[in-house]
Formats: sequence, C-alpha cells, structure tokens
Amino acid sequence: MIKFFRKIRQKMLTENKFNKYLLYAIGEIFLVVIGILIALQINNWNETRKDREKEDFFLHKLSSNLRDDIVSLHDIIDSDSLMIRDLAKLSNEILTVKSVQEISYDNNSKFKYFMFSPNTSVYDNLISSGQIGLIRNDSVFDKLTNYYKKTAQINKGTDESLKNYSNEIESFYLRFDHRRDDEILPKRDIADYRNEPFLLNSLYYKIGLLKFQINNYTALLIESKTLLKIVELEIEKTIKH
Repeated sequence: MIKFFRKIRQKMLTENKFNKYLLYAIGEIFLVVIGILIALQINNWNETRKDREKEDFFLHKLSSNLRDDIVSLHDIIDSDSLMIRDLAKLSNEILTVKSVQEISYDNNSKFKYFMFSPNTSVYDNLISSGQIGLIRNDSVFDKLTNYYKKTAQINKGTDESLKNYSNEIESFYLRFDHRRDDEILPKRDIADYRNEPFLLNSLYYKIGLLKFQINNYTALLIESKTLLKIVELEIEKTIKH
C-alpha cells in the first residue's frame, strides 16, 4: 500500500503536476490522521471494555462477600438468642432448684461468645492495588467504608466487652466450685450459689451484653442487605453497557 502511494507521488512529480500532488499529499495526510484517530478510538474502546469487565468481576466478588456477611450475621444473631434463653434458664435454676446437682452444668452459654468478622477481601484488594477507581459509583465505595468502620467500632466496643466478660465468668466458675464428681472433693451448697452476687449478676449482665450485640448486628444486617442491593444494581448496569 505504501509503495502504491509512493509511485503515485513520484509520477505526479515527474509529470510536473505539482498542484495535484499537493492536493494528493494533503488527502494522504488526512487519511493518515483519520486512521490514527480510528486506531486510538478502538484502543480506548478496548481499554474501556477491559475496565468494565474488571468492574463486573469485582462487583460480583463484593456481592459474594456481602452474602457471606449476611449469613454470618444471621448465624450469630440466632446463636445469641439461644444463649440468652440458656442464661435465663440457668439463672432461674440457681434461684429455684433444691440442690447443686440440678443445675445445668452442661450449659456453656456463660462462657461462649461470638464476634462478627466481615469478609473484606475484595475491598482490601481494591485498596491495596489502587483499582478502587474501577467502581464507577463512588457511593458504593463510601458505603462499604462506613460499613466496615461501623463493624470495627462494634468489635472494639460491645464485642470486646462480651469477650472479656465471658472469659472472666469462666475464670470465676473454675475457681468457685469443683466440677469433678469425687467423694473427697468438697462441693458448694446451692445456698452458696445464691449468696455469691457475681454468679447471678454475671448472668444478668451477660444477657444485657448479648441483647446489645443483637441490636448492633441487626443494624449491620440491614446495612449489609442494603449494600448488596446497591452492588447488584451496579452489576445490572455493567451488563447493559
């Protein structure tokens, strides 16, 4: 093609057709510029397509992370509700049973606790790789940031208190009475359980902490479901475009 154009130019010059040559040269330059612009446009289109594919990939991963969070939050809320029931049962037994043997020692709710840890893998990857700009809707990133900040605050507040308090209760129970059945081991009487304020107070206080945690996690659950809907809407946009 280049040789073909070169021959045409040489022929015009040898035939002294300068005006025609000038017009031809201008036309050739114009065609070259158009070709470059088309090439650039195609390149930009390809880059945009790649960015949209990456955005779609990350949005689907974010959707998966949020679904994991929703399942975890539901599980912890259900588990907390069961623990509240068990703790209430245990406190009632201490007040009503006639002997220590009637207390539900297999009830471990006084020691257990659960702490929600969100799946931040995609969010962390977008931040560390500097690819957060691939998500065109800025509100998605802002809402995710606020969501994870709120989770961290809950972890450092109520969750940490629940963890420390549960460990404290377990430590006290290990010192308070023997659990092993042996004739030579002295056992506490039910009156000792009722007369030790920490025993019942710890159960009541832990029930309060669990209720507070349920309230916090219920709010997070609503927020995670709202975020999931927003992300799913963004996925639909990428599919249409």
